[in-house]
Amino acid sequence: MSASFILLINHTSTASIQTNLLMEHGYIPMLLPLNQLAQLPALPHQTIVVACFNNQTELEQLTTTLPTWNMPWIGWNLSGQIELSIAAYKASADIVLTDSCTEQLLLNVLSQRSNYIAGQSDPIVKQRQRHYQRGTLIRLPAEHILLINEGVVGLATLHSDGSQVLVSLCGPQQLVYSTEQQSSVQLYAHSDVVGQVYAWAQVAEHPSLLQRLRSRLSQMERWASMQANGYSDQRILGLLGLLAEQFGKPTEQGTLIDIRLTHEQLASAIGVNRTTTTRLLRDLRNRGLVYTAGHGAQERFCLPS
Repeated sequence: MSASFILLINHTSTASIQTNLLMEHGYIPMLLPLNQLAQLPALPHQTIVVACFNNQTELEQLTTTLPTWNMPWIGWNLSGQIELSIAAYKASADIVLTDSCTEQLLLNVLSQRSNYIAGQSDPIVKQRQRHYQRGTLIRLPAEHILLINEGVVGLATLHSDGSQVLVSLCGPQQLVYSTEQQSSVQLYAHSDVVGQVYAWAQVAEHPSLLQRLRSRLSQMERWASMQANGYSDQRILGLLGLLAEQFGKPTEQGTLIDIRLTHEQLASAIGVNRTTTTRLLRDLRNRGLVYTAGHGAQERFCLPS
């Protein structure tokens, strides 16, 4: 590996970054205090930007300036607050490390980033394909994720009365992970699914997987925002809008959402009963905001242009 420059922004004694360690592995560290952030130095071509932050104020200072540099950057969240990591991803950080990041993980991430900057590809280690039949539960080992290659995976929460609430639908090239051990959320195959299972450690080593994880976090936030809307008809439109972005196909009349979704599943996702959902859909059709194509199992929702 040729030497890469590491620009450490807001490096403090609390950051578990050892410049000697970096130099031992062929990197050339440079330090930039947070109060000098606006004074961008002339950076060598192969520079990896690592920006440390301990609180919301520091993150805001970083995210106000870093996107204007037009270069990838790695965030290092030293606070332990997951909300700050999500905010950093939303502010264009490629990767966000946490306060529990080990030296080995840091070196792995820097190595991947160095290869990426050098124009090398980021090959994902190909795992054995796994197949899940429609309607079956998907149980992943602890600390593992599923990369969907084909099909749709649903995430549902189980209530104490046995009812289910649909909390997400994910399609090809998206990552899903199970928190069944810590919560009541389960993964199931909404359709026949083909995917590959990776350990979290492998995710951290591959920027392409981390990018998919970043997109997944954004999707979760938008889904939660949709469900928080106080009006049921707006929740339906919000949900169909999200699904149109994931599974939409353009037609002459608008966008066809190419995924089977029953009235019962819609009701589960927006928090009303099936009868209310049917009535709301009828009203939305009459207003020209939603229409359907096909019949029976082939029926699909559509949004007009």
